[in-house]
Amino acid sequence: QLQVTDPSFLEQTFWQMVFCGLAWFPNEKWFVETGLENAVFSGNKEMRKRLLEIGSERFYTDIQFLREMYNYKLENRDAGGAAGVVNQMVQQYPDEPEPIYLGLKLSLLTIRKNSYRSFRKLAVAKSMPQDIIELLDVAFELFSHEPQEAANRISDFESEFPHLRYYATILRYAASDFSSEDEVRIRKAKKALLDSVDQYCLDRLGKK
Repeated sequence: QLQVTDPSFLEQTFWQMVFCGLAWFPNEKWFVETGLENAVFSGNKEMRKRLLEIGSERFYTDIQFLREMYNYKLENRDAGGAAGVVNQMVQQYPDEPEPIYLGLKLSLLTIRKNSYRSFRKLAVAKSMPQDIIELLDVAFELFSHEPQEAANRISDFESEFPHLRYYATILRYAASDFSSEDEVRIRKAKKALLDSVDQYCLDRLGKK
């Protein structure tokens, strides 16, 4: 078995290979994708930012890159930047449901009713699955501090999709935490709800 006391040289070698590859094959997006995957996994913010800058110049029409840029903007609380990415995705991929969903998610996080309603109308027009739309409606009411409206929407969700009754039960538990006087509990409930809704919606849309 090979004993390595300082594995950092392997990471250095990896990045050297990535950037050499980009220099030799500037139009090969595989190097950016692989580098971004490693940067996200390892938490290397510097390399992630550097690769996103490269991607924004060379692969700005690629949906996978745009998805990563959107996530990066959200993580850095850059709502305007994330909105710009969504607009670009909607223009370049008008028949794809994912850009519309990302717009709904951003409207949810920023609690902008007009924006949410606009993307919701677009989602209906593009025949986005109704369970996704109604689930996001529940989340939006909770994030907007409308507990009674959220409760009504949960009941509607349960009635319309009886096979998702288990999820309605989870939503009610989350809703009760939103009404807590404990700010820490509320923050945890928001994160848990958002993570759950996001995973459900992306799975339904066939995205990772």
